[in-house]
Amino acid sequence: MTEQNKNTENKKWYRRIPGFRSGKKWKMITASIVYLILFFSIFPADEEDTTEEQVQEEVAVAEEESVEEEEQKKAEQAKAEEEAEDQRKTEEEAENNVITIAEDKGYVYNVELIEEDYTFGTDEDIQVFSPEGEEHYRIEMEHDSSFFGSDNLSRIQELTEEINEENADYDYLVFEIVRSDGDEDERWVYTRFNNEQSEQIVNAEDINGEVFENNTDFFAGNGGDANIGFGEEAVNYDDMSAEEMIEYAIESNFGDNAIESNVSETESGLQVETVIALGSSWSEGTAVTRMDNSIASFIGDLHNFDLNYNLVSVTYNALMVDEAGNEEDSDILISEFDDATIKEINPDNQYVYEQNLDSLATTWWLHPAFR
Repeated sequence: MTEQNKNTENKKWYRRIPGFRSGKKWKMITASIVYLILFFSIFPADEEDTTEEQVQEEVAVAEEESVEEEEQKKAEQAKAEEEAEDQRKTEEEAENNVITIAEDKGYVYNVELIEEDYTFGTDEDIQVFSPEGEEHYRIEMEHDSSFFGSDNLSRIQELTEEINEENADYDYLVFEIVRSDGDEDERWVYTRFNNEQSEQIVNAEDINGEVFENNTDFFAGNGGDANIGFGEEAVNYDDMSAEEMIEYAIESNFGDNAIESNVSETESGLQVETVIALGSSWSEGTAVTRMDNSIASFIGDLHNFDLNYNLVSVTYNALMVDEAGNEEDSDILISEFDDATIKEINPDNQYVYEQNLDSLATTWWLHPAFR
């Protein structure tokens, strides 16, 4: 064995590592630093040791997140089910509300939720109703008349029964039946009742005006009894002078055709004189009926005012053409009524005294062309 081999065998194990062979300290320190750098670059140390406690904590957080996610899914599902139920109820209510039910009836031509104050009454008795905070429905129906009588009240009963059977929500139903007679509309039936009152109407075996009079807030069913309603102004005559009341009656009954009017006071009472233009759209067959109706309505208003009259004069004027083709404004009807006649007539039976104006008047002259 050579000397070199002996020296090699006697060297300690770390002296075989490069950098340590010479045994010089500075080389060994430098080599150690280099080896440490290489080691940690290949096997980096964890920034933070994972302990058993941390593992358990992470598991708990994961489980909590899973529970929260499950609860969120359940909440979303519950919300979706609630929205679906609300949608179903909305659709059901849409099918079973007053408007939808009424619109299915062929005799109903308008139905709406009332949003503003509305009135009922005659010139003597006026009531104002407010729908604030409640559901009031206006139902306008066609007037029914036949040789065997009217089905107006039966139709109201039928429709009300169906509304109640469908459990439609309402506070008040307001029925209005208007009859069209040529160019004029006349309120024929007008009534209002709530849900509780409706049961008496629905359950009535013999439906008639008495049932409505006894079980509604108001009822006018005699044709024309209720002359104040939707779209009309309720006038408070207590705030008007006698002259203003008469001027209002002239305007209400003759409108723009009133070309001249005069109201004056005498010792015996008020002197009322008015001149009315017949207008252009008339015929000999309809002119007299139109004049009679307007005059009868006018003196009916004067009766309701409870004033004293000396004389009430209504004169109609029209453009007349003679045999030679000459045109001239001529009086075609001159009528005068005294205080006794004004007080005697019954406005509730206008149709009766309207047929007898010529005998009731102190003066009644009709142009020969209209006789």
